[in-house]
Amino acid sequence: MSNIKQWVEDELHNILGLSDSLLTEYIVDLAKKSNSVSDLVYDLHKSAGVPKTEKLEEFAGKLIGQLPQKQKKVAVNSKELQLKSARQSEIKNKSYAFIPEPKVKVPKKKSKKQSSESEDETVVVKKK
Repeated sequence: MSNIKQWVEDELHNILGLSDSLLTEYIVDLAKKSNSVSDLVYDLHKSAGVPKTEKLEEFAGKLIGQLPQKQKKVAVNSKELQLKSARQSEIKNKSYAFIPEPKVKVPKKKSKKQSSESEDETVVVKKK
């Protein structure tokens, strides 16, 4: 990385007629954050006051080319995350099954007519 900083200082001296270690670090950091050469040129012009010239564009292109390639972050949409979570929940929910309620024998209530007919009769009812 120090080779890049030295190269940037040399190039700044050629472009601006001066070189400074703080300005060099700032420019290297800008280059790391830039997505393209045109973004870097724009940032250098707006924030550092470097005049837009062909030399600047050439310098920016070489600088970005010398930096290690950054990993592109995959932008994940919050809706995509919600859909994925919902799908996982649905799959999990489908794996569940209802537990059958136990059958309980409950004696039948006797009415006046039934009491004389049979006394051992029981009814099977589901418990709620």
